[in-house]
Amino acid sequence: MRRQILFFLAACLAAPVFASVGCSSAKVAEPDGAVPMADGDLPDAVVGDADVPADGGPGIDGGPIDVDLGEPDLGPIDAGPANVCGDGVLVAPEQCDDGNTTPDDGCDASCAVESDVCPGGAAPRELTAGATVRGDTSGTMSAASGSCGGGTAGENAFFFTLYEASDVTLSTDSAATAYNAAVYVRSDCASRASELGCASAAPAGDSLTLSSLPAGTYFAFVDGAGGESGAYELTLTVTPRIAVGGACDPMGATGLCVEGAECTADAMGRFACRTPESICLDAARTLTLGAAPTGGTTVGAENRYAPSCSRDGDSPERVFRVTVPAGSHDLVVTVAPTNYAADNFDPVLTVESTCGDAASAVDCADANTDAPEEVVVPNAAGEYFILVDGFGNRPGDVLEGEFEVSARLRTIIEGGGACDPEGLDNRCEDGFSCAGDAGSATCVDPSAAICATAEAAMLGTAVTATLGGAGAVDDLAPGCAMNAGFDEDLYFVDLTAPAVITARARGMVDGRSTLYIRGAGSCGAGAELVCDTTGGMRLEATTAEVPAGRYYVVVDARGTYNVTINVITTTPAGAACDATSTTTRCADGTACIGGTCSAVTVINDAAPNASFCDAQGPSSGDTLFVGELTVGGATDIDTFEVRLAAPARLAIATSNGAGGCTADTLVEVFSGVTATCAELDMSMPMPLASDDNSGLGMICSALRTDVLPAGSYYIRVRRSGGFAGPGGAYQALVDVQ
Repeated sequence: MRRQILFFLAACLAAPVFASVGCSSAKVAEPDGAVPMADGDLPDAVVGDADVPADGGPGIDGGPIDVDLGEPDLGPIDAGPANVCGDGVLVAPEQCDDGNTTPDDGCDASCAVESDVCPGGAAPRELTAGATVRGDTSGTMSAASGSCGGGTAGENAFFFTLYEASDVTLSTDSAATAYNAAVYVRSDCASRASELGCASAAPAGDSLTLSSLPAGTYFAFVDGAGGESGAYELTLTVTPRIAVGGACDPMGATGLCVEGAECTADAMGRFACRTPESICLDAARTLTLGAAPTGGTTVGAENRYAPSCSRDGDSPERVFRVTVPAGSHDLVVTVAPTNYAADNFDPVLTVESTCGDAASAVDCADANTDAPEEVVVPNAAGEYFILVDGFGNRPGDVLEGEFEVSARLRTIIEGGGACDPEGLDNRCEDGFSCAGDAGSATCVDPSAAICATAEAAMLGTAVTATLGGAGAVDDLAPGCAMNAGFDEDLYFVDLTAPAVITARARGMVDGRSTLYIRGAGSCGAGAELVCDTTGGMRLEATTAEVPAGRYYVVVDARGTYNVTINVITTTPAGAACDATSTTTRCADGTACIGGTCSAVTVINDAAPNASFCDAQGPSSGDTLFVGELTVGGATDIDTFEVRLAAPARLAIATSNGAGGCTADTLVEVFSGVTATCAELDMSMPMPLASDDNSGLGMICSALRTDVLPAGSYYIRVRRSGGFAGPGGAYQALVDVQ
């Protein structure tokens, strides 16, 4: 009975298509004692059988069927939840939706653009896709301007609404435009800083195209360059951007794929917007490590990729993939032509970490013609993609043919282990070489004799010495500089537990002096962990946390120097700490606040962040900004935003994270409460507070503001002394008190 009722219900919901099944809008008698159910999805169905429970199963719209036994008729088929103005989701016919129904904020309670949203009080006119409107700016007052003109001419304002990401073109390039018009678009009608583009180069009309604008409400202005005004014609063209995975038309008639995707057909001939990586992945064949070579041909393949080490003209390529397990080994990939006498196929081999992404190329080989090409990926782990291409000397060259490709692993042997002198089956770890005859060779450190001359470091004590005198030796070279002929002094540190090693050198007289740390267990070039050559008189080298073992600090220089070496252990979150300590540090994600390692938000320096409107953040609590100030004559300013939810003080201190300072910092605090970031950028604002040298080591900064009202504040870190002070890495700890 239940199945019959459900079929009857579905059929009636589809009326009038199923009118023949005897559907009626008359009320069906309900059983005694029936309780009407709340309708949550589909309109209420009227059924006289109490065996059918409410929400009894999937309905026509894909949701549950609601069987409410007290309703008079079926009503329309439910299309799902209706859009609600103020929910922040922009859906037609809404002109705007700012996530609320508050009036006087530019978008009214019915989600219509308010008439006074633009400067000057003139209500903006609505533009729709494909529409052409005519107007005249003569006699209008100037209330807005664009970056390309309009400061002294009157303007007309418009708005348009996008319900999906789209390319937009606004054009006044028409015979009906009688003056030098300027066209610009803003996301906020009243904010010049929200401008997205401006065009006024042509003597009369101009076209402004904005690519991949997200869904939203936008404001367009027709203004005048050089104070001109007059009649114009404005056209809005909107081309939808189709999301990845969406069906598309390769001719672009229904829209364009989002940037980074293209309209291509799958194996079934269905066109969809796909990323280059997904296209590449679909084409990639899987290789088995250590298996016999896999044969293939590039004949009939597409030409989609170009090798980084050679030229391929218009030659097609084949793609393979291989997964390398974690462990100590290299990946060795080989490709060889198999029919060179007939097809002259000269292969080019590329190995990438992201399929089809040339920027991710690990290595590339094109050294031979009819001989195999080989790429070795050292210390490999994870998935790799192999592109077999054909050499082409110029555009139009198409070289395709047959080949075999294989992938295998080569084991990495630790120091002292037996090794293969040929390096085919295995090779020694970085910094070691395979010495001895086949069958008895072992991995040895060629720098062992040099490392044995190192002196034990006197931790925390400044050691003074002179390089370049009689008996000095030049056995090592830094990886970060060319300083051939310079001598070096070696110091070793033995760690019994994981720790950070830091070294600071001062006083050397040659700008090419370097300071570097190597290990564990070797002072050879392959064991280099960190190297600094930024300034001959001030050098800093700090490792990440490294495991137990022997490490070497190398001063490679000429002249008299003093070096201080420290070992820094990690203090866990919640434990007591000392911000001035040179031997302890708080664990990652924490900082020493009030004598305790407390959780902080960590934000790393990322350009551009010099202007207020490019400030990094915002953060709302205790924050550690990790940055670096450019060394030399370049101006470098790092700007960060902090937002206070309630009145509070800001305590700010810079350091190198190891009880001292590398960079000579100047810290300033600016208010974003009384001015926008754009207004701050266009002026020379006075800081609320600033400090130069009140912190650690006489060059760190430290300040504490008065109680500040809730709102945005901008913190700037720069080099002191008119940018003459030393630069380098720094940490700026912001404690909200």
